[in-house]
Amino acid sequence: MLRMVGFGDNAGSGFPAIFETWKNNGWKTPELVENTVLNQVTLSLSFVKATTKSSDKKSAIKIGEKKVSVKVESHVEEIVGFLTNKGEATTAEIAEAIGLKPSRTRELLDNMK
Repeated sequence: MLRMVGFGDNAGSGFPAIFETWKNNGWKTPELVENTVLNQVTLSLSFVKATTKSSDKKSAIKIGEKKVSVKVESHVEEIVGFLTNKGEATTAEIAEAIGLKPSRTRELLDNMK
């Protein structure tokens, strides 16, 4: 029907593009159901986020009274290691060494004791 009004190209690229778009947005995988009796195909598209694996979830560790993400703790350890070897450094030097933006590095430094 869409091809008849000029919106379809019969190239076969639409279906894989739909699956790729849903995957990239983290939505549930589209469901394709074929009914051979009615000679009908139904594609169900859901905008609901797919469930994440437990390994994909952010984890946190407790330091003192605060919970800190493992990623933040990793960056703090990198900062401490860098400063231990270098002695003194500017925020920009630290940021470049650990691969963060200076603003994020400043935030981490402000939260360190």
